[in-house]
Amino acid sequence: MADLKFDFEDGGVRMSCADIGEGTVSIPAEDLDNVLATLAECRRRLVGEEDDPQTTGPIKSVPNPRWFVQPTALNEAVLLHLADPRFGWLNYYLPKHEAHRMGQLLQGAANAPITPSGPAN
Repeated sequence: MADLKFDFEDGGVRMSCADIGEGTVSIPAEDLDNVLATLAECRRRLVGEEDDPQTTGPIKSVPNPRWFVQPTALNEAVLLHLADPRFGWLNYYLPKHEAHRMGQLLQGAANAPITPSGPAN
């Protein structure tokens, strides 16, 4: 794994990598969204799509993110918008049947009884 170092400065971030010597790259704040989108595309090409969600071990998550939904212009699908403080707004296009299924699964999870975890006393 590359030894990346990030220094936050006014209006941007400076990135250096010990593996490639003393060079640094300065990224202005207004270019960060483009850099993140490019890195995300690189990850998609290198790793591919995830088959299954991570369900074991610690999960890195954003607690109670801002979100909203809206119908598409032709009302054939639903747009789901999730705010991630690390990546900005993430936008998803869901066919109506998938939006309906997601709503049912969320309701089921929210209404599920809480089961204690850990050893019984």
